[in-house]
Amino acid sequence: MVSAIHPGLVVTPGTPSGLAWDGEPLEVWGVRVASGAARDDWTDALAGQLDSYLRYGVNALTVFFQGSSGGSLQAFSSNGREIEPGVQRRMIRLVEAAAERRMIVVAGIFYHAQSWRLDPEKGNWLDGRAAYLRAAETATRGLRGYPNVIVNVANEYNVGGWQGCPFPVNTVEGVAELCRAAKQADPDRLVGGGGVHREGDPDGGNAALSLRPELDLLLFDWHGPSSTPVAAYRAGSTKPLMNVELFGGAAQGFVEEDDVPEPGRNTAWPGWGRNTPRTPSAGRRRIQGVFPPIGTEGPHRGKADFLAEIPSAAQTPGFSLFGHFPGWYQGPSRDPSFDNRFDLGGDGARQSPGIRWYFEAIARQRGLEVPSSRG
Repeated sequence: MVSAIHPGLVVTPGTPSGLAWDGEPLEVWGVRVASGAARDDWTDALAGQLDSYLRYGVNALTVFFQGSSGGSLQAFSSNGREIEPGVQRRMIRLVEAAAERRMIVVAGIFYHAQSWRLDPEKGNWLDGRAAYLRAAETATRGLRGYPNVIVNVANEYNVGGWQGCPFPVNTVEGVAELCRAAKQADPDRLVGGGGVHREGDPDGGNAALSLRPELDLLLFDWHGPSSTPVAAYRAGSTKPLMNVELFGGAAQGFVEEDDVPEPGRNTAWPGWGRNTPRTPSAGRRRIQGVFPPIGTEGPHRGKADFLAEIPSAAQTPGFSLFGHFPGWYQGPSRDPSFDNRFDLGGDGARQSPGIRWYFEAIARQRGLEVPSSRG
């Protein structure tokens, strides 16, 4: 354990992130590696890349106890009193590795369950309403003493994947109650939550959460530029804001092409949704870590979209950005032949797939020397 207490992270209006660490204004640049604690080999791979991330100025991760579409499991006992030992061990390993490098971990508790993602033998849900509050307490209590952790109580609380859950995670009151439970376990811990941004906020969702005293931060995502939700939430709140899943499901980052492509031809970025085949059709294949220069038809965002977000975030006090690349960090959800990749790879072209180009842009934005190594 790093320390017996954790006075480090404090909400501090006017700083780049809206936070300070031990009194120093904090700039936060993160990536969403939500399944990093789901398997030993993934944790090993992610921990092995932290020094590289930091050289590029990326100093934050968001990881979920229950993982993500790239690899999920029911991390809690049915009564919410225990965490699966392997998950807890891996989460603490990442938290400690990050703390040694003065990096932040946004630790997510609940991921919206889907039967094809969570353990089929355990089912999607805990035993009842009280089990969810106990699990929030259990997870937060297990992080006591680590000054570099922010707790996110639930991923995308306002999406349909919560249907059937015995706890009202998909309501403003439910998120606030989970935050209270986390605070009961660790009163000094910064906690937050949020969901997909809704233009105009017709259901009261994130805008209402931004006003709740139970939340220290609002953690959101959506498919468009971050400036739109930031402006909406700033109309009524001064809480720190984090886009913890840049472009959500529109981020993607894979290409589908003919088995025998010709240069400059036979390449397409397919749409991705409920009706998209889990595997490519006959005569087609998918390549992990490829991004079009600009957005294309369907939900695939291009490099230009990501790169425009970086200076925008840098110019927005109280706001932090977490890059999201599901075709890379959550590979199996986009094609069963993909693994989760935590290295940086290359420039995102078909001949050099990867996400290094995004890290290089952050380094330039932060005034750091862009590392020359391509290893």
